[in-house]
Amino acid sequence: MDHISDSLANVFKGLEEKDTNTQGNTSIEEIWPNCVGEKIAAETKPYYFRDGLLRVHVRTSVWVYELTHKYKQTIRDRLNETLGTATVNDIYFRVGQI
Repeated sequence: MDHISDSLANVFKGLEEKDTNTQGNTSIEEIWPNCVGEKIAAETKPYYFRDGLLRVHVRTSVWVYELTHKYKQTIRDRLNETLGTATVNDIYFRVGQI
């Protein structure tokens, strides 16, 4: 007999599918380190992208605050510049697994 936690884990696994593709063969994960720099890239990981919203996992809440209030616009602009189009409309940072 399976434990309920195992069953629930399988159910929720499908809900958290990773989708960081943007267009063509370019993905945000590929360009992320060049757009944000080594220090930020070491503390973050693009997790999900859909309909212009990029979700990024961040190591700590301090990083979430810093990125949201100081660097969000710059990161969005660099991503769109690298992609060559206004693909990323907003970025949501949250503490998560890196």
